Amino acid sequence: MTGFPVDLGARMWLLLLLDAAERSGIAPVSVKRLHRLVYLANAMAPVYDLLTPDGYILKYKRGPFFPAVQWDIDRLSAQGLAQVSNSKRLEDELGWWFEANYSLTKLGMEAVDTAITLDESAVRPHFCERS
Repeated sequence: MTGFPVDLGARMWLLLLLDAAERSGIAPVSVKRLHRLVYLANAMAPVYDLLTPDGYILKYKRGPFFPAVQWDIDRLSAQGLAQVSNSKRLEDELGWWFEANYSLTKLGMEAVDTAITLDESAVRPHFCERS
C-alpha cells in the first residue's frame, strides 16, 4: 500500500478546519497557511485537554509541513469535498516546492453540516482514540 492509512476522522477534522477558515473569512487557504493552522491547532490542543496526533512533521524553512495532512487534503480534493486552486510548482533557493489554495466545495460543506450533528465518536480522528 502506498501513502498513508485512511483515517476518515482525520479527513473530517481537516474539513472542519477548512470550514473554520471559510467562516472566519480567510479562505481559500494557502498550503503554507493550512499547515500552519494544523500546527497551531495541534499546539493548542493540550490547553483544551484534547489529544494531538503522533503524526510526522517536517520542519521546512518555509514552515511546518505534515505529509499525512497533505495526503489527506489532496484526497479530499480528489473526492470533491475540497477544492484546490492556483496550483503551481516553483523552484527557489530552498529547492522545489508547490503552492496551492484550498477551500470547501458545496459537497464538503454538506459533509461538515452532517458531521456536526453526529456523535463526537463518529468523527473522532483515529489519533484521538483512547487506549
